[in-house]
Amino acid sequence: MSRPIRVQDSDLIRAVEEGADCLIIGQRRFLLVEIDEATEEPYHPDPEEVALIREAVRDTSPRLSGEAAREFLKARLRDHGVR
Repeated sequence: MSRPIRVQDSDLIRAVEEGADCLIIGQRRFLLVEIDEATEEPYHPDPEEVALIREAVRDTSPRLSGEAAREFLKARLRDHGVR
């Protein structure tokens, strides 16, 4: 595994902070998983995360752009108690 890269792109930072589960760059998909550096426990995804991974791999994720993507992200944040 390569070393971490510090991201400074404001659009990318905002997408991650707003709860994006996956990034698509060109033809490649990247699953976002937050790492808690305070523990050395291996990461075990919960069933919902496993379903998201399978959905991303099958490419059945909704394709949204512009306002639709913003509304989708806002709804996901509200689902997690963020106003």
